[in-house]
Amino acid sequence: MVGLSGAFGVICLCLWFWQTDMLKNLLAVQFHVYVLLSGIALVVIAFTRGWILWRQSRDPAFVPGHDHDHAHQHEHQHAIQEKSPLQLAVQSAPGHEHGSALGHEHEPGESGGHDHEHHGHSAPHEHTIGHAHAHHDHDEADHDHGWAPWRYVVILVPVILFLLGLPNQRPSITDLGHERLIGDFASIIYEALPFIVLGVFLAGLLEEFVPQQAIAKLVPRNHVLAIAIGALLGLVFPMCECGIIVVMKRLLRKGLPLSVCVAYMLAGPVINVVVMGSTFVAFSSYNVEGKNDVLGGPWQVLAWRVGLSYIVAIVTALIVHWQWTLHGKRLIHPSVLRGLKTGSPDGEMAIAKRPWNERVNNITQTALNDFVDIMAFLVLGSLLAAGGKFLIRESNVQDLLRETPAVAILLMMGIAVLFCLCSEADAFVAANFPLFWPDGSKLAFLVLGPMFDLKLLMMFTRVYRARLIYTIVIALVVQVFAYTMVVEAIFGKVHPPESTGEFMSPNVETHLLGIGTGPDPLSQLVHFGVAYRQSGEGEKVSYKTYYYEMPARSDLRTHWKDRVIEVRGQYMPYPGSDQIFRLSRLQITCCQSDLTTLKSPVIAQERISGLQPGAWVKVTGRVDFREIDGSLKTILLVSNASDVVPCNPDPDPYVQ
Repeated sequence: MVGLSGAFGVICLCLWFWQTDMLKNLLAVQFHVYVLLSGIALVVIAFTRGWILWRQSRDPAFVPGHDHDHAHQHEHQHAIQEKSPLQLAVQSAPGHEHGSALGHEHEPGESGGHDHEHHGHSAPHEHTIGHAHAHHDHDEADHDHGWAPWRYVVILVPVILFLLGLPNQRPSITDLGHERLIGDFASIIYEALPFIVLGVFLAGLLEEFVPQQAIAKLVPRNHVLAIAIGALLGLVFPMCECGIIVVMKRLLRKGLPLSVCVAYMLAGPVINVVVMGSTFVAFSSYNVEGKNDVLGGPWQVLAWRVGLSYIVAIVTALIVHWQWTLHGKRLIHPSVLRGLKTGSPDGEMAIAKRPWNERVNNITQTALNDFVDIMAFLVLGSLLAAGGKFLIRESNVQDLLRETPAVAILLMMGIAVLFCLCSEADAFVAANFPLFWPDGSKLAFLVLGPMFDLKLLMMFTRVYRARLIYTIVIALVVQVFAYTMVVEAIFGKVHPPESTGEFMSPNVETHLLGIGTGPDPLSQLVHFGVAYRQSGEGEKVSYKTYYYEMPARSDLRTHWKDRVIEVRGQYMPYPGSDQIFRLSRLQITCCQSDLTTLKSPVIAQERISGLQPGAWVKVTGRVDFREIDGSLKTILLVSNASDVVPCNPDPDPYVQ
């Protein structure tokens, strides 16, 4: 455990200091520092834990904790009601045993509200969910009983890939699906890793410093109000969906009701300042009424995303609360319940008096236990997501998305589950989907993705039992589909699949086909209305400025129109013409898994030949602007074939 955690830390440091090209290929620049910080944190935690174990091994007075194969579960259950934390009267339970007919269960942070008179106990007493016994005081907070070597084998997969130098290829616009499979797999892992590390560190602090019932006492007595507040906790504790699972597990152990934890888990990754800000920025340019105003504009997109996420989280949490009253602790994974300390005042005072070295020992042990536990399922989820994306790339879903909003919404929900994107960056991916896709489908992608995807599904298995997982998944899918269908029907905007601003009658189209000019507006520009006056060396311009900034602002369009520039990109032939091609670049939002291809038309007066698809070229031409696919695009007009020459790839593989 210590070795694997330290290995991931060393890999992160190697990516930052030595394997910088691999890091650039996997993650966007803004995420690189997170990889460095997570590497430092993992190395420090693993080293500290190893040093403590070494000291303990040399201490003759040290007595290691015992291992056993039972879970301290009682043999009978009550269907209970979820009580408010203010009604809890948590007292210690001296070593006693229940008969086969007297077992009981409680929600985390709740007492059963019943009394016992056995083994000489004449006074009533109550228990926390864990039923910690005085004769079994675990030092390992929620360790698993038994060794599961398959987890270590799974976690070793990304370590082995790194040692083999994989992925070792720079992404290209000509890559096939299977060529990006390893890159997608690795990028999802390293994108989520910093948030996992942050989550397990916070989990260790929660486990060590927060008394078992402290959080539960702050929750309102009314469970509906408690759920409503829980869904807003992301405003106070912003957390990515990857790290929130680990924190939520510890909050359960500290007495926060299950339904409140579920509300926070579902809504927290969306209802926080960072994600709301990124959503608005991603759709800020989609505000031209009648052309690209998705759902009416960026404020509407933000409002619908936050509003639907809040509603879905609350309704799902209420369903979970109802399920808890029926099934109790059987909904929660045993690892959440094992080793809970007694909730007595004496127990909490004993915890408060621990020496610092014991506190550090407990924090590092909890953090590394959770890290290994979660990472195994993160790796499995990343593998499933990369495989699912491969299938998406190999299939043509465009036609299906155009057929009906219902089909489009279902497909976009499936894409959200497969892509496993971070909630802080998924809005930029959604904004780059084709404009003609129904608005409701993009909203479904934005709402469902942070709540449920393949990597989260695997992580759920370390907190919930199968019954609760099915309940949550079904509730999420049904609600998101129903709500977004209603939004699409009432508020969705219609965006045509192609709108070039230039149309012609069928007889003109037939004539142009006959003389070889073609009916496509770009082909027509080669023969009509295009002047190729060009002279001198071009001014060097970045692809980002050329593609995004020039057509977006009227002052820049005025400044750059008819000026000669030089821009670099990858050559992509245009079907049916050797005088038109697309100058393309790959764009990344957070990781290689969300790659998109940017394409800008280049029109040449002479035939372009001798270039392979995907070849890097330097193009010198005159700037013009045309309306293509419903928005203004920059077009480069080239006088001679010699103005398109091969060049070295750009040092930065992506437009960011």
